[in-house]
Amino acid sequence: PLEKGKGAWRSNMIMLTVLVTGGSGLVGKAIERKVQGGRFLEMGIQFVFLSSKEADLRNITETRQIFEQYNPTYVIHLAARVVKSGSGFFS
Repeated sequence: PLEKGKGAWRSNMIMLTVLVTGGSGLVGKAIERKVQGGRFLEMGIQFVFLSSKEADLRNITETRQIFEQYNPTYVIHLAARVVKSGSGFFS
């Protein structure tokens, strides 16, 4: 078996990509703080945190482009529509 940190370990490793939508929100930022530090990269897992600045997920073309660009293995969907007080659904 290959040992952690050896060149062969990293070059033969399959990289998993976790795409986190809503990455600039409260929960997205909390997850980002937990996965910082390279521990997950050493295990072959990279996290990509997206905010609405990178893509409007309501737009199918932009959403497809994001999925083609990152080819995620998993998606943690935290994106939400933020409504300011007085301009919400019940105003």
